[in-house]
Amino acid sequence: MTLQLEMEIEPHGDSRKDEEEQAFLKSKKETEEDRLQASIKAVRFLFLVMCNIFLWYFTNGFNGIAMQSYAKTVRTHDSHSDMILINISIMAAVTGLQLGIGALLGYILLKGVISRFTKTEVNLSSLTTEEVIAGSLHGIGSISTNLGFMYGSASLVQILKLLEPFETLGLSQLLTPQEGSISFGVVSSMLLVVGAAVSLIRIQPKKPHINSVLFALLSGMSLSLRNVLQRKSHTTRQAIKSQQQQEEPTTPLKKMERSVIQFTQLSFRSALLVGGVALVLNVLALPQLHAIKALNWRVLTWHPLYNIFSMITLGFSTALTHSLLNAGKRVFAIVMAILWFGEDITSATVAGLATVAGGGIWYTLEAKGKRIIGGFAKIFVAGVILYILYDFQTFITTKNNAMKNA
Repeated sequence: MTLQLEMEIEPHGDSRKDEEEQAFLKSKKETEEDRLQASIKAVRFLFLVMCNIFLWYFTNGFNGIAMQSYAKTVRTHDSHSDMILINISIMAAVTGLQLGIGALLGYILLKGVISRFTKTEVNLSSLTTEEVIAGSLHGIGSISTNLGFMYGSASLVQILKLLEPFETLGLSQLLTPQEGSISFGVVSSMLLVVGAAVSLIRIQPKKPHINSVLFALLSGMSLSLRNVLQRKSHTTRQAIKSQQQQEEPTTPLKKMERSVIQFTQLSFRSALLVGGVALVLNVLALPQLHAIKALNWRVLTWHPLYNIFSMITLGFSTALTHSLLNAGKRVFAIVMAILWFGEDITSATVAGLATVAGGGIWYTLEAKGKRIIGGFAKIFVAGVILYILYDFQTFITTKNNAMKNA
């Protein structure tokens, strides 16, 4: 009887072991499938982000080309093209139309595409102090950028706006210190980008118009402050939701939706502001009908397109990272403008652009914690690189001038 009982128990024990083994294998398989799905999603997300950045770069480059061509047409037909009030009047009207089209584009994108997957409503009538400030900065930055094209070439404006990362760095540390302290590596990479930008301005064949410099700097400061304030506002909302034990949507679609909503609201409010300024100025400075007639679809569409891609990128990055991507965008746009308009490109220009790109790569490595050297040595290396760059550019410029005068 004992033997029979043991025989009855043994199969039952084997069966339990088999079940546990099958459960373990099933769990392992599910874990591997989850990891595979996560990897696929990560690759797909990275691909979409890279496509967005490329479209941002591409549309920004063509916006600069379109604006330079438009400014040249306006200056050709206007004997008072140096009068700042008339130029502000013209560009206020152009910028107001660009922003209005941007608001319409964002609304159509939200209602026609994104709303099919989400149920978020867009509220354009709400008006908080933060939203008024952000809309004002967006409008000032946009009109200042366009005014820069009235006094300088597209490549020059983009070179001047390479100073944005330094402005963003200071504003980020002042307003959002919680996003990270300043390291020697970050400061060094910023010095490299800004120093290379100054070197490119220095070797320009014609001395930049003072108004072009001032408007480009005002644009950079306004848009940098807008980006920092938007990131600060987003961080504050996250903290509040965390305290209330509410989860902040982190899916790519929700981030994109939030960015497009932000773009639509900014464009709408700044369009009202800039449009009002345009109406007042066109009454004071007289309507510039020749400037309105010179408008074309390129001037009106490239601007909102590059801004919406810029805002989506900002939704996936910090303000400083966005500013560094902006530096890469400037290099891309400078090369596009030089090739499009047949401007002279020398080895001195190539060296300056390469140094800007190198500064951006350096920042990326610092952000990932890949530090090759430490401390003051980084600033010393940045200084040595800039010294070599300036010396090389001086040699090339002197040589080219001697050949022209020979």
